[in-house]
Amino acid sequence: MVNYKIRYAEFKNAPKPNIQVFLTFPEDSYELLNDFINMGGSVPVERNHSLQSIEKVLSGQEKQLMSGTERVMLNITKDETLFTDNFDGVYDNIDILPPLKVPTTDLRDLIIWWIQEKTRLEKIANASGFTADELNEKSNISTTENPQEDDNN
Repeated sequence: MVNYKIRYAEFKNAPKPNIQVFLTFPEDSYELLNDFINMGGSVPVERNHSLQSIEKVLSGQEKQLMSGTERVMLNITKDETLFTDNFDGVYDNIDILPPLKVPTTDLRDLIIWWIQEKTRLEKIANASGFTADELNEKSNISTTENPQEDDNN
C-alpha cells in the first residue's frame, strides 16, 4: 500500500485544454518514482519503452533489462525493479535521489493504471471550470488500495 496525491498544473500560455495531472508520492523515499511516473511512465502503452521492458522480463522473454528516463534508471528483474538516479556522479550541484526497490508486478500495474487514470483525470479537470489551484485544494491523499474515484467532487 502506497500513499499518493493527484496534483494539477495549469499551463497558462498553452491553448486549452491546459491543465495537466501529475501523480505524487508524499514519502521522500519515492522521489525517483515521482520523477519516473510523471516523465516516462505516463507515455501511452504502445510507446512506453519501460512498460514493454517490464512485460518482456515478467513473461520470461528476458531475464533482466534496463530502461528509464533522463533522470531515472530502472534495473528490471522478475521480482523487483531497482530505481537509481542517473545524475549520481554527474552533477555536483544536484541532490542525488535515494535508490528505491519496487516489486516489478506492482510497478507494471501502477504504470498501466496511471496511463488510464491520467487521461481520465485530465479530461475531468479541463471540463470542470476549476483552476489548477482550486483542484489542488480539493485533492486528497489516497492509497493504492483506496484510490480516488473522482478528484473534482
